[in-house]
Amino acid sequence: MMEFLVGAYDSNDGGGLYPLSYSPDDDHWRLGEPDPAIRNVSYVAWNRVHDVYVFVHEGSPGQVSCHRRSDAGWRKLHETPSGGAAPCFVAIDPDGGLAAITNYESGDVALFPISADTGCLADRPVLHHNEGSGPHPRRQTSPHPHCVAFAYGRIYSTDLGADEILVHSPHAAGGSYTALRLPAGQGPRHILFHPVRPLAYLLTELGSMLFTLSVGNDGALAIVNQLSTLPPEFRGDSLGGHIDINAAGDRLYATNRGHDSIAVFDISSTEPQMIQIADTGGASPRHFRLVEDAKRIVIAHEKEGGVTALTFEDDGKVGAVTDQLDVPKAAYIGRIGQS
Repeated sequence: MMEFLVGAYDSNDGGGLYPLSYSPDDDHWRLGEPDPAIRNVSYVAWNRVHDVYVFVHEGSPGQVSCHRRSDAGWRKLHETPSGGAAPCFVAIDPDGGLAAITNYESGDVALFPISADTGCLADRPVLHHNEGSGPHPRRQTSPHPHCVAFAYGRIYSTDLGADEILVHSPHAAGGSYTALRLPAGQGPRHILFHPVRPLAYLLTELGSMLFTLSVGNDGALAIVNQLSTLPPEFRGDSLGGHIDINAAGDRLYATNRGHDSIAVFDISSTEPQMIQIADTGGASPRHFRLVEDAKRIVIAHEKEGGVTALTFEDDGKVGAVTDQLDVPKAAYIGRIGQS
């Protein structure tokens, strides 16, 4: 049995965290009832060192909570303010000693030391607040950090509002600096580093573009190339959603919210090539999880369609929708022991 969790925005139709399981024996997905005590989960990170799950609860002010899973369900260990408003992403450093959270609305990246004894976050984070804006009249009037990543001994964040990728010091006195400026109006959303090669991939929300970035020995970033995640004939409104790379490191997946599709790229060279674009079976695919050992891709739709499961083909392409599960305002899909 494979076990997952689905984070969701609170609504009159449902709660903030659903259990989900998949049985390969009978090829069946089972969706459980939402936990009534856990609300508004927009992202989750698993601290593998301490076996603690960190949930961000998107609100104003934002909250972050630490939980441990047992046969009886989720046990909350600690909860504290996120350091700002509308937290939407959390990452844990590989050593399990630091958590980074992006507070989208207030424009802060919060760095929380993690207790070596309990695995819980400290109550007082180091806060980094960016400055800047972009040309979009509604979405870029102020800084809006969206994603954070630990890579090359550094802490990177994307700022959708300021069209920048930044690097942050774990110490208050260290400050931050701009690692890369993006073309105006792109709205960088999600950065992902290749598991082996000195490359990073950036999905922009406003521009729906995939940027390939080189990574220098000093962690410096430079644009190698860029291409759209949308078909050339599409003229409607769409926003970039989420990206991920397969285990072999030769396929990248990106969702489009509006076109409601997932684009598949061959990234075996430094110049990605789009090899497929497929319907996700819902509206506004915000997040997804590659489940290669089950040959499935599971997608969370924020607007309509809940959670869909699609087949994952041997060549890395996406197949048909096999299952659809009713989760209102789904925002995140995690796998137990991997989130």
